[in-house]
Amino acid sequence: MGLDNVSLTNYEDIAYHMKKLMHDESYVRYIYGMVESSNRKDPEETWYVIQQMIHISELKGYSSVQAWGSALAGGFYLDRGNAMAAYDNFLKAYEIFISEDMTEGQAYCCNGIMMVYNHYGQFENALEWGLRGIDMAEEHDLGELIFSISVNMASIFIDYEMYDQAESLIERFFMSKLYYNPETVILRNNHKARIRLAMSFEDDALELIERTEAIAVRNKVEGLRHLILLTKADILSSLGENTDAEACYRESYEYALKHKNHEKDEILKKWGLHYLRLGRLEESEQKLMQAESLARNSEKRFMLSKILTHLTELYSLKGDFRKAYGFSKMNNQIMSDILNSQTSEAIYRASEKNTQAAEKSYKELYESINVLAETGKKITSELDMEKINWILYEEISKLMKVDSVAICTFDEDSGYLDYEMFIERGEKIPGMKVKIGEKISFAEHCIARNCDILIKNSHREYMKYIPENNISTESQFEILPKSLIFCPMIFAGKTTGVVTVQNYEENAFSYTDLSRIRLLAGYISIAVENSRLYREARHSSTHDQLTGVYNRREIHSIGHAISQGLRKTDDPVSVLMLDVDNFKSINDSYGHHTGDAVLKKIGELIKKVFEGSGYAVRYGGEEFMIIIPGKTHEEVVHLAEKARRIIQETAIEIKSFIVSATVSIGVDIEDARSFNLSKSIVRADNALYMAKQGGRNRVVVTQQ
Repeated sequence: MGLDNVSLTNYEDIAYHMKKLMHDESYVRYIYGMVESSNRKDPEETWYVIQQMIHISELKGYSSVQAWGSALAGGFYLDRGNAMAAYDNFLKAYEIFISEDMTEGQAYCCNGIMMVYNHYGQFENALEWGLRGIDMAEEHDLGELIFSISVNMASIFIDYEMYDQAESLIERFFMSKLYYNPETVILRNNHKARIRLAMSFEDDALELIERTEAIAVRNKVEGLRHLILLTKADILSSLGENTDAEACYRESYEYALKHKNHEKDEILKKWGLHYLRLGRLEESEQKLMQAESLARNSEKRFMLSKILTHLTELYSLKGDFRKAYGFSKMNNQIMSDILNSQTSEAIYRASEKNTQAAEKSYKELYESINVLAETGKKITSELDMEKINWILYEEISKLMKVDSVAICTFDEDSGYLDYEMFIERGEKIPGMKVKIGEKISFAEHCIARNCDILIKNSHREYMKYIPENNISTESQFEILPKSLIFCPMIFAGKTTGVVTVQNYEENAFSYTDLSRIRLLAGYISIAVENSRLYREARHSSTHDQLTGVYNRREIHSIGHAISQGLRKTDDPVSVLMLDVDNFKSINDSYGHHTGDAVLKKIGELIKKVFEGSGYAVRYGGEEFMIIIPGKTHEEVVHLAEKARRIIQETAIEIKSFIVSATVSIGVDIEDARSFNLSKSIVRADNALYMAKQGGRNRVVVTQQ
């Protein structure tokens, strides 16, 4: 980069310092400090200085200048979201610093590499490099670097919602007598404000972030203003100050664009989440999709996973279950990739240990985590809940002694815990439903307190979890397995159920086993959500959303399946056409909302009457069709009359008034051998017409 290619106010100062560096390699220490202080104030000037450092190192063969130039380039790239370029530069610098025995440079690179790994969602690797950097910095009393690494590590803990660890780390170094500059104070305060917000101390958080904003203005630290504004926007959003929050989100994003900061996806994600909380779904979708594109392009996998979680929730709220399921599947794959990339480092960590015992321990940990990772992938690739239960049972049996496993889902609307099934000693056992509030279940305790449970002997320990006045007899617990583990399943911040592993022997499980189940619970929560979304997507494609019966597209597939099943028999097949009488007058008198409520109720009644006997379809408007295989003439007429009578007798409550409705039904009955669905529909429709002409609220059967 030539001098004629830039326009800088400090050109003469830079030229002076570069000239001194040309003649004195040790002068790089001053240049390093200058770049660090100006990086977020004037990015253009910073990049120019870095390029000049690298150019001088090549001309003069200065290895330390080359190392610091590469390290500073890594920091510059990282601030702008180019993580791969940042990693290459940090690693290049780190190797030179090792060869030159320059501890400060090594610690600086550890700080940068830590943030690169966090960019890619690799928490364990990030933490390892950060701790390595702190160890070096503490050993050589590098106060400013200790503080910088600690602040960055705290931001990682905050990303993973580990607020106690983040606050402890910040306070430990802030209270010590270390040197810190305005930028680190701003970052520290910003993290503190985020922690206060997470703990619901919004007023404290707002007061702190406004003081921090003043520090940034006073010290002209423009490059961090977008972070301050983002935190302020989140606080205002939590306080319900929606107009001011939106203005801060917008200003934060504009600052990030201006300074080419890599947090643009974070800003858009939180802006989209703000709209999602307000129910402004179209605006939320726009922001979240922008954030998704940025995070995907920059390979920020942990960020992308969070965005995909919000998109799953968004499309579920919009009723677009296909898209919700699609984003949930993508999130599952990313989560799997993140875990795989982390677990592969377990052997690397083990190889650094000097003793055989430590190596053995790490090897066992590696093998265990890999089994769990593989189990997680198997579970999340399956959509059938019964198969998910079987996979869990078979894979967990490889890691610990189990007699029984179960997945219990929690329906907050109904207030029930639903064990669809247990798998006990290789056999499927029917499940059960438990009402929340009765306080007779370990699972309810687990969900109510969002906590894990490890029970060594349930026959002695049950009173810790079940109130004494809810226990009818102590013997009710004697049939339970003695050893129990319960772990809550969390999805998108909500408790969606419980995973339980059980053994009839006492003291069968350890805390290591609990940790394994806790890890798997994350996978299982994704699998359960995938299964739910898949079922809803399939249901919405085959069923009418208003009435809950099959939609018209399913008529021919139902008819074909029935014909194939009965074609070699003499069993009859019946088609009923049902129409709501005077439906137009209901709409005209009470409005379309009431009309929809009437259709919904009639759909429920039809499903109840014909459940197990036939297939109910919404044919169009206020008209329904029912296909009944294998029932006699008398049985079909009886069912039709029963449906007509129940609908007539049902008072449909809508807000402050009651509406009643009647239906007319036309019936056609044919032998399976001669059954033709299209012709049968026409005949049943003619019979319906006759029922209407005959005075409505009646059943008419076609004449054979």
